[in-house]
Amino acid sequence: MTVDQMDKFCREIKSIGGKIALDPQFYQPYSDHEKLINHSFWPNDFETGSFFSGSAINDMVDILWNEYNSKYQADTFFIPGRYSGAIDDDWKKYNDQMIDVVTKKSIGIPRYASLALSSEVVISEDQVHDILDHVEDWPVDGFYLVARHSKDDYLVPDASWLAGLIDLCAGLKLLGKKVIVGYSSQQMVYLALAKVDAIASGTWVNVRTFSLDKFEAAEDDQQSRRTTWYYCPQSLSEYQITFLDIAKRAGVLNDIKTDDSFRSEYVNVLFSGAQPTTVGISEREAFRHYLHCLKMQTGYASQASYEDTYKYLNMLFNTAGQLANYFKTKGVRAKYRDFSEVMDDTIAAIDLFNTTRGMIYKHRWNSI
Repeated sequence: MTVDQMDKFCREIKSIGGKIALDPQFYQPYSDHEKLINHSFWPNDFETGSFFSGSAINDMVDILWNEYNSKYQADTFFIPGRYSGAIDDDWKKYNDQMIDVVTKKSIGIPRYASLALSSEVVISEDQVHDILDHVEDWPVDGFYLVARHSKDDYLVPDASWLAGLIDLCAGLKLLGKKVIVGYSSQQMVYLALAKVDAIASGTWVNVRTFSLDKFEAAEDDQQSRRTTWYYCPQSLSEYQITFLDIAKRAGVLNDIKTDDSFRSEYVNVLFSGAQPTTVGISEREAFRHYLHCLKMQTGYASQASYEDTYKYLNMLFNTAGQLANYFKTKGVRAKYRDFSEVMDDTIAAIDLFNTTRGMIYKHRWNSI
């Protein structure tokens, strides 16, 4: 996003009472992505040793605060964090230096440390515990967590990765910190069981899943592959509009229509009786529908007690998987956005969580 775009976007958010957090996306300091490196906070000629031992790290934090977070009246300060493939001495040293620099600044809003982690880190119990041991004393208010899956999957068919991510979130929450998980799809609703404070999602797939590719070279914002998708919240799956035509012919279009309880009218025209591909739904309305429904689902997911949340999530995922499978029997397929393909992995992750963390969460639910 350019500065001009940020000016406009931040004004609009504030005008409707919204809150702002700016992700500096310092995951790949050697990036050649034009939109990133043109920002004034981005260091010139980055070199790890000189950056962290000289004035460049101070300059970066000062600019991020004065020219971005303060200027845009941000409500949360995201501390820059590099993508890491291993939790080693270098990871600890460079993150400690960044935290130390930020701590010495007069930043009057909550500070969140960024943790950008590889798939190998997330699935490693030892490395997750190393993180929790090391960050315990960081003087921050919370963590902004982004996690990559090895295959950059949109919906992640990997119970081990899902179990590692929710375990890390729980460990951070039990330290008394806030946790926001970035680049999230609807599958990340399962993190409600760890009482994650928020998930951050967006319009295109490239802001709903964390991939390093987007930070390494200028991309075309998927202009060449644009396809409009309809999100069916009860099946946690998304369908290209052409498959809604199939649903109409198969007599299941009303079953795939968003339940009235979501109060989303953005895509009602798809279910007006006309052939869905002929009604001309816009990407903007499809995005609004997706984000509105996801916000509603995150609200529903967190129940009054741990036990109720666990039961609710199990019911949500089982129902969604069964519905998506039913639609498939009618020829209505969601391709790589089909929740039934990841249902077992997602439920396995929350079942393991219930085994390992359930007892402490039952007792501390209201204080976490």
